Amino acid sequence: MSLRSWQLVTLLPATLTMGLTAGVFGDWAHTIMRGLGTTDDRTFVGAFQALDRAITNPLFMLTLMGALAFTGVAVVLYRRDDDHSVLPWVALAFGLHLAAFVITMAVHEPLNGVLRAAGDPDRIANFSAVRDAFHETRWVAWHLVRTIATTAAFGCLAWALVLHGRATADPAGHEAPRSARAVPPSTFRSDSVTGYTHSGRPATSHGRTGLTRAAATTVAALVVATAGVVVQMIAGVDFPTVPPVLFILLIPAALVYFGRWRWAAIPAVLAGLFLTIGLFLSGESVRLFDTGLQGGAPGSVGLLAQTVAVAVAAVAGAVTTAQRYRGA
Repeated sequence: MSLRSWQLVTLLPATLTMGLTAGVFGDWAHTIMRGLGTTDDRTFVGAFQALDRAITNPLFMLTLMGALAFTGVAVVLYRRDDDHSVLPWVALAFGLHLAAFVITMAVHEPLNGVLRAAGDPDRIANFSAVRDAFHETRWVAWHLVRTIATTAAFGCLAWALVLHGRATADPAGHEAPRSARAVPPSTFRSDSVTGYTHSGRPATSHGRTGLTRAAATTVAALVVATAGVVVQMIAGVDFPTVPPVLFILLIPAALVYFGRWRWAAIPAVLAGLFLTIGLFLSGESVRLFDTGLQGGAPGSVGLLAQTVAVAVAAVAGAVTTAQRYRGA
């Protein structure tokens, strides 16, 4: 696939997931919170707890984080294009959604936790005190900010799609992509040992730049580990509302796949070591073979897939790093 094809493959899902995220936030802003605001304290606390439990599901989490991940990858891809007409809009969308994400984690998650900690409504003695501790006005105000931010981000991505279409339909208006430029033959001479060109970029068997087998293995292993995490979430294993482990896995995968830097595989190695060591230090390793614990058999299978995959990613990432530095 060409660079423009990869750009479209990431920009489309980035736009879709961003639109879905903005839609959910908008619904909470103009309907849910306005309706809850008119209820008595007991109804407010009980209804919000139920809504909070319902929205904490894998589908919404993947949508929220997918928008951030796809947009971030799109920024990297458009930076590699000589036509930078799309890049500012994609970068702005990423910044806006990142701001909304930070607001969610810094403001809304702690406030939501106040109502979660209150426990079963049947056992709450003072609903008014619980609602006051929730700081409803603050929650609504910052929610409006993140709603505007994600809506604006969706608009930026929609316009980026328009610009991408124009550039694709009229390629004469910008320079040829880097891959099509005339380059001295020596640039593409590949090293049979490292699999890298003399320019430091990976080379395929046809002399074109691409992933070596070790780099491809690193990316594939990180994707498999991510799938293992998703299986655990679906199985009912407790994760934070926005699991950091998904970023720990997907960001290194994107760096290896799209990055042209020699150090790009190092984060994959660190992620593999961090997750493997953390698994055993935290005591979560008992879930590997005990299907009677949280998540049951599916949770154990997902954790096993994650554990094996991150170990493979760490080894393959180390090999990739060594190859890239030898081939530089």
